[in-house]
Amino acid sequence: MGLNLCVGDPASGKEPREWDSTRYCADHDFVRFLSANYTPDVSYDAYDGRPNYYRPKNLVAFRRAIQESDLENKERFLELVDILEQDPRWHIYVSF
Repeated sequence: MGLNLCVGDPASGKEPREWDSTRYCADHDFVRFLSANYTPDVSYDAYDGRPNYYRPKNLVAFRRAIQESDLENKERFLELVDILEQDPRWHIYVSF
């Protein structure tokens, strides 16, 4: 199953233009890393079709965890942290 790693505002549904949500091979591993280490900030009933949104509370620690991980394509995920740092509205979510 394919997935898209996305960034958006849970309240408005808007997304930053800087993020490329095209599918990349390492995105599956990043989603596993994210869900294993963080809980959603905005969570919905799994049956209503809306995604869970993640925003790590400590972005410095999140950046460090990415840097120290064995994830491929770290540059992409560090770019994601840069976007999260720019605006507190942005959250990570996954589209299947």
